[in-house]
Amino acid sequence: MTKGAKIALGCAGAGCLVVGGIGAMLAVGIGVGGQWLKGKAEALVGHEQKIEALKKRANAHAFTQPTDGVVTEDRLLAFLDVRRRVFTVYEKHRPEFEALSNKKEPALSDITAAVSVLGEVRLALAQAMADVGMSEGEYQFMVQSVYQSAWASAVQKDSGKPASQAVEEAARQLGEAMEKGMQTARKEGVPGTADVTEESIREAQEQLAKAAESARQLDAPPANIELFRKHEAEIKKYSMNGMELLGL
Repeated sequence: MTKGAKIALGCAGAGCLVVGGIGAMLAVGIGVGGQWLKGKAEALVGHEQKIEALKKRANAHAFTQPTDGVVTEDRLLAFLDVRRRVFTVYEKHRPEFEALSNKKEPALSDITAAVSVLGEVRLALAQAMADVGMSEGEYQFMVQSVYQSAWASAVQKDSGKPASQAVEEAARQLGEAMEKGMQTARKEGVPGTADVTEESIREAQEQLAKAAESARQLDAPPANIELFRKHEAEIKKYSMNGMELLGL
């Protein structure tokens, strides 16, 4: 991937992860007779109920994904407002997340703290989506669109071509180089080249062609790339590295 292409944004679908975590923590609390831990789990359940209520408010705003995939500036600004609010909470707890990620065997107290902080981040996200009138479906569409535009913009800056065209050209050049390299190696008697069949070379070239074909899905509408570049600094400012692993 072209350098600088990936912006960690992630998506909003972490409900199963957190609900599962709550259930596991509650089970552990009961198993060891830890009333404190059980109380923590019950508090998190209440937290989850607030989040679900806010999601219901957010999802009351119907969203239909545009057939052309084009993002309007007013919705991008609403999305950035959501990201800004979540980032405020994330930034406050960044040292805790980093400390936990650096531990090979986190203690139980570390895990409960992480679940609690994650709940706070998810609450901020649900509250922000409800406030700006953005459903989970639209939020996820915006995440994908911004990520796609970031990648396409970076590739275009480096190659001067649309992402799919750049990948197709690279695949073609690699396929040609593979064939020529094998021919040269055979002429020079490089050991093992005699075992490489023409069929295996063709199969490798076909795989490259399929990869190039798939790259067309990574192309972003030109309007989205232009809009991304206009707000690129703010988009990057509110990126939250590592949080995509938690579904945020």
